[in-house]
Amino acid sequence: MATFKPNEFFASYKAEKPAPVPYSLDGLIKPGPGGEIIGFSFASCQEWIDLPTSLIETIEPITTVTCDDHEHPFVMLTFAQAKTPEIAALLALIEGREKSMRKSIKNQRALQTVTADVNECLACLNNCSDTRGPGQPRLNCYKTCCN
Repeated sequence: MATFKPNEFFASYKAEKPAPVPYSLDGLIKPGPGGEIIGFSFASCQEWIDLPTSLIETIEPITTVTCDDHEHPFVMLTFAQAKTPEIAALLALIEGREKSMRKSIKNQRALQTVTADVNECLACLNNCSDTRGPGQPRLNCYKTCCN
């Protein structure tokens, strides 16, 4: 295994490190006050976040969303490469939170599926007539209902 002096290691590591993937968010947009700000909302046109246009690399239209008597573009905002450590840290926090939420939602859906399967199995067992007499195991019911 190769060994490096600290400065050689970090120079090599930085050279081989892949370019960061730009971070993006989906949501509603509207013109903000002045030309340097846009309004962004995740889902509702009731709460808007002012974003400086300097933070945004591209805007990709996805669809149009109706809000009461008007419409807003639903877009994918891709953020520009962070120019300060503070912006980079905030984008990393947002991305980490979003990944965590996606994982949580995926786990909740899996749990709902398992719960539905168990409930269906139990309902089938309760209605099974192949009991083989009082107190006898309902193995045939289990094989029929729960596999």
